[in-house]
Amino acid sequence: MARDDRRPDQESAARYRTMVAKRSQGIPSAYLLGEREFFGRSFVVDHRVLVPRPETEHLVETALDYARPGAATLDLGTGSGCVGLSIALESREAHDQWRALRVTCTDRSLAALAVCRTNRRRLGLENDVDLICADLDSGFDLTAFEVIVSNPPYVDPDDSSLDDAVRRYEPHDALFPSPLPDEDASALAFYRRLFGSTTNVPAGTVVIVEIGIGQGDEIVEIAQPRFDLLSRRRDYAGIERVLVLTRKADAGQATAS
Repeated sequence: MARDDRRPDQESAARYRTMVAKRSQGIPSAYLLGEREFFGRSFVVDHRVLVPRPETEHLVETALDYARPGAATLDLGTGSGCVGLSIALESREAHDQWRALRVTCTDRSLAALAVCRTNRRRLGLENDVDLICADLDSGFDLTAFEVIVSNPPYVDPDDSSLDDAVRRYEPHDALFPSPLPDEDASALAFYRRLFGSTTNVPAGTVVIVEIGIGQGDEIVEIAQPRFDLLSRRRDYAGIERVLVLTRKADAGQATAS
């Protein structure tokens, strides 16, 4: 309609009709186009990773608020890398190269990490961001990071309000928590694992997590008594979406210091 003076060639018209048919089946448009904008930049996305959401941009903003220049920063469960790579780029633009945040992106899915690697290359961050395939703290030392950021799987598998297209086409490992054997299978399972794995991080370590609707108070309770709540942040719809917590100085840490 915008270019009614031009007629598409047969190949383009056929490709367009195929995409419309797939979209009518519920396949996310970002998967059909192969990209989605996040924090003002284009990220490659496909069925291996979640489609980046606008509310997740608050994780980037919050990390930049709390991380001092040069701080070692971890994006835990990076998926497409939209959070960790955006943090690295924003930090590099705000500071000189030597004072920018040092970012590491991890994911337990090699397939997801391959997408992140593609985005890292496209954004020119191959020398600035490390990639590690790991589940939580397996294979690397969490105590090496001053800021830990995560948009974890927090959707209840029994949530009837979840869009059917999301349930059908986006990766379940990134949507629904996968509890360890004999642990709860609730939407909060990942947070229990996360805060159980961060008990040895130094006092002052900041943990920033995205949360689901109405989960805030329960997650704060899970994090206590080892973590203090620093702040809560709401998304563009006014829904509480991000929690910021910091590791307390316990008796042993206080004595060591």
